[in-house]
Amino acid sequence: MPFSKASPLGGIHGCRRLEMPRRLPYDCGMRKDDRIRPIVREAALLIVLATGLGLLMNAWHPRGLSLLTPPATGEGSADPLEISLEEAARRHVDGSAVFVDARSTADYAAGPIGGALSGPGQEFAPLIEGYNAATEPETVIVAYCEGAQCELSRSLVTKLIDLGYAQARYVVDGWGRWKAQGLPTETGTPGG
Repeated sequence: MPFSKASPLGGIHGCRRLEMPRRLPYDCGMRKDDRIRPIVREAALLIVLATGLGLLMNAWHPRGLSLLTPPATGEGSADPLEISLEEAARRHVDGSAVFVDARSTADYAAGPIGGALSGPGQEFAPLIEGYNAATEPETVIVAYCEGAQCELSRSLVTKLIDLGYAQARYVVDGWGRWKAQGLPTETGTPGG
């Protein structure tokens, strides 16, 4: 709808009263506060809508940020499948667990925890027969991946438990926290 000019109101800078659509309720005869209110209201509405859309996308995304609870660190977790970094390190030192790297084969080739086997969570199905033949069901298995939001190690542990490995556990952000503590790692393409 085009704007139409009405009779002049007089005032500053020869301002003329304009007939404007209801969506933009302001004219030159309005006070400055009355002209700014609709703009501020629309800006606030846009901010609220953008924030809501951002929160919705974060909740929908599988690696979205945890906004209500702090990310898990492996300490004092309620998940019975999780093992603390300290317990995993103790088992590594005394050799009472088999370590499985749930990261990609490329990450594994760059260097895993010392002596860990490769068991990429997304490519695990072809490796199942090898694990069944090489390990007893009573074996304690510690899986790990990288990043507090990484679910590959937990997914791998769930698959191992379904195969009968009741002692399978995972470490949250196992690789990152393991390296930060200076615990034993291998470099290059390890055997395993």
